[in-house]
Amino acid sequence: MDSQFTIRPTTLADAEILCDLGPRTYIASHGPFITSKDELNNYLRQNYALDVVRGELSNPSLHFFIAFAASGRPVGFLKLRPCALPVPQMQPDSQEIQRLYIDDQMQGKGIGKALMHSAYTLLRDRDIHHVYIGVYEGNAKAIAFYTKLGGILCGQHTFYVGNTGYINPIYQITF
Repeated sequence: MDSQFTIRPTTLADAEILCDLGPRTYIASHGPFITSKDELNNYLRQNYALDVVRGELSNPSLHFFIAFAASGRPVGFLKLRPCALPVPQMQPDSQEIQRLYIDDQMQGKGIGKALMHSAYTLLRDRDIHHVYIGVYEGNAKAIAFYTKLGGILCGQHTFYVGNTGYINPIYQITF
């Protein structure tokens, strides 16, 4: 593990941290692409309300990992769930990285890769050796990251923020 950060599974006590970290990192990574700031704000309120995050953290089919800088400041997180993406010939145990967000200032330091490897370890322990992820087609930096991890394009879907749809290619990563 890099001495600049640590990663651990989340607990229910991390709900308030994710309610802050989620919107902050989502706005940094997706804000420039979202055409309506009202739709963006509504999306964030719906997905990062404290009761919603607590419910997700209490759901045994969802798994979160959180990264902290050496200072103790939360700088990124990953959410793993049963795959809900429209993937042809998907196996029943397939999982999806639904969220992987890192503070802008901490990108390029190996945090995203380490969070992915935390998910891989959890899945390997369950004899699962692949994961899916949808990423906005305009997010070249994220696409390059998933491709570097071995991601293979296997489909696409439309992700909605409010009434506006955004095309998301779907990648399969085998590990």
